[in-house]
Amino acid sequence: MDVNERGHSVLEWALHRYQRIRQDPSEAGNLTADNIASLFQMLFVLPRSATYTSKSKSSEPISALLARSRWFLNCTRPDQVTTALLSRYIESVGHHHHEFGYWYLRQQRQVFEMFPQLAGNLEFGPLSQAILKEDQIGVRQLLGRYPSCVSEISYCGQTPVHLAIRTRNTAILSIVLHYADAEILNAKDNSYELPMDYAIRVLSSSPEAVEESARVCKMLELLLRSESALFPSSIRFAYDNPHIEAMKILIMGLYTRRQKLKELAYRILSPAEIKDLKIQQARILDQNAALVQHHLEAQGCCIPMYLKVYEDGAPSKNSESIYSLISNGQVAEYAYQQGFYFSDNEFADLILGESLDPGLEEECREIQEEDSFLLAYFERLIMEFEDKIHHDMTLEVFFRWMRMDWSPRIQEAKQDLAAQRLTDEELRDAESIGVVWEVYGPQPMEERCDVAKWGVGDLWDAMDELDQIATDPERPIRKV
Repeated sequence: MDVNERGHSVLEWALHRYQRIRQDPSEAGNLTADNIASLFQMLFVLPRSATYTSKSKSSEPISALLARSRWFLNCTRPDQVTTALLSRYIESVGHHHHEFGYWYLRQQRQVFEMFPQLAGNLEFGPLSQAILKEDQIGVRQLLGRYPSCVSEISYCGQTPVHLAIRTRNTAILSIVLHYADAEILNAKDNSYELPMDYAIRVLSSSPEAVEESARVCKMLELLLRSESALFPSSIRFAYDNPHIEAMKILIMGLYTRRQKLKELAYRILSPAEIKDLKIQQARILDQNAALVQHHLEAQGCCIPMYLKVYEDGAPSKNSESIYSLISNGQVAEYAYQQGFYFSDNEFADLILGESLDPGLEEECREIQEEDSFLLAYFERLIMEFEDKIHHDMTLEVFFRWMRMDWSPRIQEAKQDLAAQRLTDEELRDAESIGVVWEVYGPQPMEERCDVAKWGVGDLWDAMDELDQIATDPERPIRKV
């Protein structure tokens, strides 16, 4: 069968072309829904190559294109169209990555209620079809009789948990979660999205209406109460989200998971490792959480998926602070109250954007060990500066304080550091064990240009010196 440059067959092209024609009458012309139905009944009989596969990454199954075509439900013989399609145009659909959102609204999913054979062709099992119809009684009965149907997978790799979140029906989601194990809860669709990603995406696309916000919050609570994984990459979807309460629910979900990961670390790791990883009872694991997971797994500890900080990649690539995922002050304050430690270093992390690579981390560690005294001294100076400075200072008051108070304090610090230099006896002791000094004793001062020696009339002398380097024929000549 011939295809166009986008990899679409004639049938696919026509379905795309006439898909929305009932929505925009200006595009329809003299065509009616029945005219279009007749056209497709003729196209369905065209032979299709057994080896044909659409080249388009955004391709959809033919049955999916038909299901969301506006004209389909408006024609007088949709049953005949469906029969013609399914009898002549059978394809494997499980490899598709996109479901294109044609079931976001209840009325858009009616086609699957009226034509369950279309849903079956798209690999929606009995439970998935009941979820799409929002048949709460049917969902409960199916799971009660056949609990294994919770493992159904649609043509896009979606589980019943994914679909329940798509319908935004919290009652059905609650029933499905009761039967879902950790594997189902953390199964990814063909686009590598978790059910939690679906919920957060719903959160990001929902209006701020009270009823809708409450529904989203309920879904998040149900998922977080189960063993659903909550990765920082998922929370990032909700970075600019206006739903404050929903964001707090995510923070609390992360809090409970990090607490359990910390308890696991205390049971498995040695006291020395606990100290090295900076694990403290009063603080929630944050930037160190990825390294804690790495150390636990290195010792053969099997960490439940819902407690993991990351799935793949190095810990250094997953060591971001929770505060880098928060854009709202109220949410940040809530995180701080839960025990997520915040320091001025978080600002540096936000600016850098990424953690240091292992090589730079090792270099920084060496510098910290070699110059620990200077670093500690510098930190004390910074703390002293922050204690004495007032944020409501005017610029005039600030500069006066810098000149009268802080400048003398820095001079005092320089003298203090100079007094820390090694004595002659200490120098000899160091030399006795083989130390060779690259620099020793007072160093000659570099010659400095004394600005005061230049007079007003010396401009010409300076220009004469410049002429010795490169002559400028256009400059004025000194009058003698």
